Amino acid sequence: MLITWGITRSISRSESARKSQKAGIDELRQCEDTLTHSHFRFDFQWHCQDFCLMKELPHTRSCFVCGEANPLGLNLRFETDGRVVRSRFEPRTEHAGFRQTVHGGLIATVLDEAMVWACAVRTARFGFCAELNVRFVHPLSPGQPVSITAELTSNRHGRLFEAGAELRDHTERVLASATGKYIPVKEMQLSEMARDFVGNWQWILQLGERPST
Repeated sequence: MLITWGITRSISRSESARKSQKAGIDELRQCEDTLTHSHFRFDFQWHCQDFCLMKELPHTRSCFVCGEANPLGLNLRFETDGRVVRSRFEPRTEHAGFRQTVHGGLIATVLDEAMVWACAVRTARFGFCAELNVRFVHPLSPGQPVSITAELTSNRHGRLFEAGAELRDHTERVLASATGKYIPVKEMQLSEMARDFVGNWQWILQLGERPST
């Protein structure tokens, strides 16, 4: 009786484990399908991994978007897994254009900032924006929290970077999306810019050049 009970319990646990594993696989496949059919396809593995893999990116003192000492700035913080860059943003009342609608220029600004960092983490180089295209899908209201994600889409032999970004609300609805082209900052310019960074920022440059596409 004890042996039979032990075998039965073992089989029951095995069946339970298989069902649990199958449910997990189905859930991951559903997640992948959702990402594949989104307007902007980000890395599936990144979305399904634990958020603890994200590392906070450096920030500056004076930047309007991330500067810690800019009294008029947004003071945003960005993080990355080494591929995708993301941040969270909650616009204030003074960021409105039309009443209860955040100014499109401000939305374009945060999307641009995210793409600059996306280029940096993938190419180990910062860049100036040469071209920016933004598509406004739904209005954003002051006080409405949103997430920003960006990713490098092309590295043209280190001479021109292309990136894309999205701004989504808490339901994952896309409110705005953008694409941009960036020209690498020259070494002499980088030395001057580096003085404005807070803390250690050079680890980004140590990531190494990625293959160009």
